[in-house]
Amino acid sequence: MNSKALPKILLVDDLKANLLALDGLLRSDELEIYQSNSGNEALELMFSHEFALAIIDVQMPNMSGFELAELMRGTNKTKNIPIIFVSATAKEQSYSFKGYESGAVDFLLKPLDIHAVKSKVSIFIELFKQKTQLKNQLEIIQKTQSELETAKAEAEIAKNIAEKANDFKSAFLANMSHEIRTPLGAMLGFADLLRNPQLSLPDRNNFIDIISRNGESLAVIINDVLDLSKVEAGQLKFEFTDIRPDQIANDVVQLLGEKAKEKGLALTYSFEEGSPQSIVSDSTRVRQVILNLVSNAIKFTKTGSVTVKSYGGKNKSGRPTVSFEITDTGIGIQDSQKHNVFEMFAQADETITRRFGGTGLGLALARKLARSLGGDVSISKTAIGKGSTFLFLIEDQTEQKNDITAEVIVRSTKPEINVLEGVKVLVVDDSPDNQYLILHYLSKYGAIVESAENGDIGYHKALAGDYKVVLMDIQMPEMDGYTA
Repeated sequence: MNSKALPKILLVDDLKANLLALDGLLRSDELEIYQSNSGNEALELMFSHEFALAIIDVQMPNMSGFELAELMRGTNKTKNIPIIFVSATAKEQSYSFKGYESGAVDFLLKPLDIHAVKSKVSIFIELFKQKTQLKNQLEIIQKTQSELETAKAEAEIAKNIAEKANDFKSAFLANMSHEIRTPLGAMLGFADLLRNPQLSLPDRNNFIDIISRNGESLAVIINDVLDLSKVEAGQLKFEFTDIRPDQIANDVVQLLGEKAKEKGLALTYSFEEGSPQSIVSDSTRVRQVILNLVSNAIKFTKTGSVTVKSYGGKNKSGRPTVSFEITDTGIGIQDSQKHNVFEMFAQADETITRRFGGTGLGLALARKLARSLGGDVSISKTAIGKGSTFLFLIEDQTEQKNDITAEVIVRSTKPEINVLEGVKVLVVDDSPDNQYLILHYLSKYGAIVESAENGDIGYHKALAGDYKVVLMDIQMPEMDGYTA
């Protein structure tokens, strides 16, 4: 009941004069009074309203007050309404016992005593108000208790999620430490071996290749972490231009062909006729996703093949799409783990990490990149011991096309020795090793290289010197590259 609603009283008497007399006696701004001249009509009103009190005449035709009271006590809606019976004669006073048996809480005798009527009605109205107030307080308590239980349940869920996230983080850090230390250890070890002056030329070249290969592996790990953090923060920039999906997929297959060959796997690419030859997307990120998915397929496939297939289509709004299916004959994924593989820091299970290594970032990054491109990465089908098919879908993003023209510039992989002859270059970097490395590379091709260890020195050197090019690090002490 609304706590602001006025208490309601029902007057039941077959005589209109009696109803008017009682109404006039009780009428006030703090009450709502309803009148009924029969038992049936009274019951209808009781089912439609919540009454604080019913004042019922004992003797009425068709249905007496006692009969009405017995009917009221048999119904949940009306059984708790207090009843005051009104009796007209002394004879009817002998009915008091029957009246109390019928559910009466009091009697009023005719002629009515004004003070007695008002006093008794006031008591029941006050009791009704207290009952309503207690009911409202109980509802508030129950609601508060429910909210507390909900909050407790939510806190427990949040706690479990936090604990799970912390477990993921711990496992990820342990795994990441291994993944970083492995190539780093190889690089440091073979770099130390290169100090041996007795080392043969074939061994020296082999050690250099090993250092380079492990450095590239380390760079991939670091780039994945940085790209994922940028995607999460919404800071990764995309360059939407016209791209050739089939060419990108073919390039990836060519790039990873040797890796597949080393494992004895067949790696092939095909595309369906009618596939879009060109769409608008970010070629670098599309290549990154396909490279990730194909590398994963090779990694988790011991024997058999990895196939890449692309085909065109349209989404619900008619926008052109290109889909890439990467199918392998590898270990497969359990149904219960299909969603986990796209979570950050997770692989299908811990045994996968132990057997195959990896950071558990690849598929999470691939999906986030795909969705940033207006597409998605999903698992089309998988079976334990038979392999998996991953689907990478991208949509044409014509409306996001950058106002630049992508050009393919073909350069010689071996520049002419004197291509930079006489070119003055200023290298501004706080790392002496980077300064030395860049100086060595550029001097090799004839450049005249000078260096500065921070932005402030670089700024003054650049103003005083006649440099054709300034290579500036961004993050440096004293003055960074942006400020310089």
